[in-house]
Amino acid sequence: MNKKLAKIFFSRAAIYSLIFIGLYLVARRVEIHDFYTHYFRISAIAVLALVFAGIFATVCGFFSRKSEITARAWLATVILALIALVLPEGLHHLFSGRLIIFGVPFGQLFSAEPWFFQAAIVISLGSLYLVEFINLWKIKFNLPKYTPWIIFAFGAVIYGILSIQRHQLYHSFTMDLGGYDQAVYILSRFKNPASTIYNIKSLLGDHFEPILAVLSPLYWIWSDARMILAAQAIIVALGTFPLYALAKKHLKSDFAGLAVAVAYLLFIGIQDAMEFDFHPLALVPPLLAYMFWFFDEKKYGRYFISVFIALLMKEVVAIYVTFFGLYALARKRWKVAIATIAIGVIWYILAVKLMIPWLSGKPYGHIGAYHDLGAGPVQIIETLIIRPFYALKIMFEPGVKTVNTLALVGSFAFLPLFAPVELILILPMLGEKFLTTDRSANWIMWWHYSATIAAPLAIGAILGIKNLAARFKKSAAILVPGLALSVMLCSIAVSFVFYKDPPYTVPLAKVFTQKFYQKDQHLKDLDKVLAQIPRSASVATQDSILPHVSTREKIYRIHPEVFPADYVILDYSVNYWPYSDEDFSALVVKMGSNPDYSTFYANYPLYIYKKK
Repeated sequence: MNKKLAKIFFSRAAIYSLIFIGLYLVARRVEIHDFYTHYFRISAIAVLALVFAGIFATVCGFFSRKSEITARAWLATVILALIALVLPEGLHHLFSGRLIIFGVPFGQLFSAEPWFFQAAIVISLGSLYLVEFINLWKIKFNLPKYTPWIIFAFGAVIYGILSIQRHQLYHSFTMDLGGYDQAVYILSRFKNPASTIYNIKSLLGDHFEPILAVLSPLYWIWSDARMILAAQAIIVALGTFPLYALAKKHLKSDFAGLAVAVAYLLFIGIQDAMEFDFHPLALVPPLLAYMFWFFDEKKYGRYFISVFIALLMKEVVAIYVTFFGLYALARKRWKVAIATIAIGVIWYILAVKLMIPWLSGKPYGHIGAYHDLGAGPVQIIETLIIRPFYALKIMFEPGVKTVNTLALVGSFAFLPLFAPVELILILPMLGEKFLTTDRSANWIMWWHYSATIAAPLAIGAILGIKNLAARFKKSAAILVPGLALSVMLCSIAVSFVFYKDPPYTVPLAKVFTQKFYQKDQHLKDLDKVLAQIPRSASVATQDSILPHVSTREKIYRIHPEVFPADYVILDYSVNYWPYSDEDFSALVVKMGSNPDYSTFYANYPLYIYKKK
């Protein structure tokens, strides 16, 4: 590197460092917002958004030979933001004799527990440095035409391995794999999927998920839970094709297509959903990606086919479709918008008011999770319109909601914020996760509740980059690959950082460890013994054994009591949540002395009892 290039490179590196240090300080303030008033929280988020806007504009300016905005304007923005956020607390702690910045002693500011924004600094800086290096040496990437197929195959294989091997190690659960496996098996026999696990007349009467019937022919090939796990991995990976195509079309870059598609695959919501057994909601992201792709290409026949398939996943998808119609309205495609909204609203009404009550024999109950907003859909909509600040309060309290919202959007480098119209597509997913006051399972990252937002966020990132490139045309050549790289690296970083305890093992990391493929002899023996139980027999067993014997019409989980099934299976070495060790031991002793049962198999830690 000659002296001139070195000077340019390192001077810009210093500027980037200062920018992101300032970003980090502001972000730390948001992290501890629980200690401050509601007004301050709103102000902090608003200032944070302002700083992000200034950062991206400034980076664009510095990348170009002739700055499009001045460093002085950016510096004034950051200084004012930091003063607004730092001054009250800083003065308090300064005069109290202990200098603490953003809730952390100054000396520990960068050594506190790993958190998303710390990782975001490293990722963003690294991306900018790497892209700057590529720009200085005029390095170009030419990707082969089959690149999307490689990404798809990679995703299908690693997620197939993750979910299937996890199941084979007896780490899967009754809810949801055991329940869905039983339902698909029964549907494959052309029978009503009555659930003995949930004690309901039909599993389709709990959530309306006709996709289970569509998947049921797979069980004509092999009646096993691993069939729907494999299908899920393949379907989720299919989302890489439309996202790659969208990025290539709008950003004129194969590399951007690669980066966004990989970011989608490695998104924390996708990883957690794929580790959490099987769920129809995990199949929604690729359908949303195809819906947008066909809408963008004005292939409306294929678009409405995608809409129909998406609606088969779950009744809540009707809300996603309705918001897609609102997005079409914003894009002034009137006929498509009206048709989409009508389809979404009608499907939701039919599913919630007709199909679910008919199949279950009782009213739809899951809307009760949003009881603080109203007793039904109409009251909830009224509250959102009439009392928006009350809804925002629910949306961002407690603090974990704000942190996780930032993490979801931050997984795509906050670029969806620069595609404001496309944010319409994200709203129903965020509302579904966070507009509850007592359903904490929705708020966290684990399980499947963060998967559906993957495609809208990826689409928002693509169009956010496009909008920035259009705004700063002189810098577009370097801005597009640089921001695309940040998207991919931020998606990886958030996934790792949210697993904060060492060894920071995200779900997919297990696929690349030797331990994940080591199955002890007892589990192998357990497989052989379970295979001896006739499929026509009813079985009662513990949580993580149930998914291995759930391809039958009658299967029961042994909590809070043992159902008098034909076989009762108990194993000390396999998860028996929610029993304590003492209670589970007492249960084994009780079954051993039960006069209605004989011992079918007894070799510690496995005990199987057969009804006389």
